[in-house]
Amino acid sequence: MKILFTTLLLLACLGVYSQELKTIKNKIDKQKKEVYTVLQTNPKVRHGTYSYYVNDELRITGSYKNGQKEGMWKEENEWGQLVWQGAYVNDQKTGPWKYYRGYALTHQVYKEGEYVLGEKSGHWKLYEGWGKEHHLRAESNYVAGKRMGVWNFYVAGATAQQFDFDKMLLKSNAEHLGENQDPIQSGPYKDLNYRDNNAHYKSGEAELMPFLGSVIQYPQEAYEKGITGTVYVTFQVDKTGAVQGIKILRSVDEALDQEALRVVKLTAADWKPATFEGEKVNQTLTLPINFQIKS
Repeated sequence: MKILFTTLLLLACLGVYSQELKTIKNKIDKQKKEVYTVLQTNPKVRHGTYSYYVNDELRITGSYKNGQKEGMWKEENEWGQLVWQGAYVNDQKTGPWKYYRGYALTHQVYKEGEYVLGEKSGHWKLYEGWGKEHHLRAESNYVAGKRMGVWNFYVAGATAQQFDFDKMLLKSNAEHLGENQDPIQSGPYKDLNYRDNNAHYKSGEAELMPFLGSVIQYPQEAYEKGITGTVYVTFQVDKTGAVQGIKILRSVDEALDQEALRVVKLTAADWKPATFEGEKVNQTLTLPINFQIKS
């Protein structure tokens, strides 16, 4: 019996390794390339290890089995820190997954939970904030990719609202919503103070701040008087992505205020709306515009 078992195991191993592989190096553009293996018998079928590089730095690793993602996959940022990590089975996300954001000292998990057959299932936790302010923002259960039962939503770690997705009923704990309350204004999630994805600048915050810095023209009078500070500008990005109601939330100086309004208005055509449960919703945002005089 032992000899038979050994023979079967050997045959199984031979079956795995009998498929000869060919390495493909694909240059996507000047910065990006991917390296993977395919079957010699069918070069269109990926099989074996996969690697993705940006400026020759390894970013994504994983593996394929007969053309489908299989096993552990992960992406890392330029600091070598995880962006996401989880497993695939038959090209579908399976088991626990974690997603991260931020860089260096601000690198933290922002959502984690499990997938079954490629869809969110079981308990999920969503986070917000950085450093000591990093805390739970929402949690409860998914079934086949849909929120089910009562979900808890938090502000600064305290339960602020609950929403029963079975009954489509909102429960509020107003004392914990705080002065920055910004509820969804209409639709099935009216008065819910939460979004799955916040409204954001189309090309990302990493490009927004440099753009604002490049177009700011320091008012001459304020410059000569040495006036500095941060002007806070608030506005709403509606469900179509249109920007409305741009105004000063916190003033520093009339000239600096007007310049802050001017540069924010230059971004008005470049925002994407917030979403919740796949539905586009309004959201009010605040941008800090910093005026400093370099010595």
